[in-house]
Amino acid sequence: DLDTGPAPSCDAGGTGTIVQGDYGIYDNNDLDELAGCTEVTGSISVPSLTTTNLDGLETLTTIGGDLILDGRSSNTNTLENIDGLVNVTSVGGDVTIQNNDVLPEVGLANLQSIGGSLTIYDNWDLVSVSGLSSLSHIPGDLTLEDNFSMVQLAGLNNVTQIDGSLTVKWNGKLLNIDELSNLASVGANITLDYNASLTSIDGLADLTTVPGNLTVNQLVALDDLDALSKITSVGGDLYIYYNKLMDDIDGLASLTSVGGSLTIEKYELLTSLAGLSQLATVGGDLTLRENVALVNLDGLTLLTSVGGDLVINETALTNIDELTNLGSVSGIMVKLNDELGSLDGFTNLSSVANDLIIYGNATLPNLDGLIGFTEVGGELEIHNNDLLAQLDGLQNLTMVEDITVTYNDVLCQSLVDALVAKLTITGLHIYIYGNDDSC
Repeated sequence: DLDTGPAPSCDAGGTGTIVQGDYGIYDNNDLDELAGCTEVTGSISVPSLTTTNLDGLETLTTIGGDLILDGRSSNTNTLENIDGLVNVTSVGGDVTIQNNDVLPEVGLANLQSIGGSLTIYDNWDLVSVSGLSSLSHIPGDLTLEDNFSMVQLAGLNNVTQIDGSLTVKWNGKLLNIDELSNLASVGANITLDYNASLTSIDGLADLTTVPGNLTVNQLVALDDLDALSKITSVGGDLYIYYNKLMDDIDGLASLTSVGGSLTIEKYELLTSLAGLSQLATVGGDLTLRENVALVNLDGLTLLTSVGGDLVINETALTNIDELTNLGSVSGIMVKLNDELGSLDGFTNLSSVANDLIIYGNATLPNLDGLIGFTEVGGELEIHNNDLLAQLDGLQNLTMVEDITVTYNDVLCQSLVDALVAKLTITGLHIYIYGNDDSC
């Protein structure tokens, strides 16, 4: 909490006074003492009030530090408007408006510049940020989170640049973010998370790169990613999870690279990855998990490199032929793909530094797609593949760290024994059991 210090004794009828340092408004007396001031060189904090407004501060134009309006510590939490700050044009630090249960709008219509982040968090009755219409540049982060009544972002129409991250999260009634349509750049992450009513993200349509992470998570009313169609690169992770109305990701058609990991998970209607048709490199893991309708990997024909692990888990794929240009990957897990009949998409690979796991693929008859492999730097695990009958695809494999070949019902144990006998195994773990002991 900020110390109020000596009363500034500003003369509301005079020319105004500059208050040196920070100032905390803890009660109406503190509010009255600040009336008539034009500038506070430090931060202003309003942690609790018994008043409904900040009237009397209309002469204030400049705050050198942060502006913090936080109702968390108030027993009454009665702040209904902040129109008293209507003439503030500059805040040198962060602007934080949070935990104000009965504040319906943000009354900062003349605020032209801030020096840090803008955070609007957990304001239950807040329906509008229209009072931010003079703001164009946010040097830090823009966070709009857990504002239950907010339905649109009118007031942010003039924001063109966010140097930090953009977070729009847990705003249950927010319908769109169209008012961000003038946004040309975001300097770090973009997070769109748990906005249950969000049907449009068109406000991001002019963005071409995301330097940090891009998260599109559980937007259950959103049916496409078309607003992301100009994005060519994501510098960090790209995480797309459980957007249950989407049957395609065509909005990612310009994406050529992901610097971190790419995760596409739990898309019940997604049948194709055609929207990734320009993707060439993924710097981290590539994870395709619980996309139960996914029948092909058409969009991955240009993919040449995955810096981390490739995980293909619980899909409807019958083959992975579209991965034939993949030349390097650190590890592979192909797990619980009941329709998968071939691994031929891996024919250009010769080794992995991490594990190679083929697990629970009920109809996979062979491992012929692994014919190019000579070395597995981690564990080779072949487990619970019901129809796997031969291991000819591993004939060129010479070295693994550890090996597990278990519970492949029709795989002759003699074939497994022959594989183990020819390998150089550098680790300590050899698990060979549960296969067909009759041959």
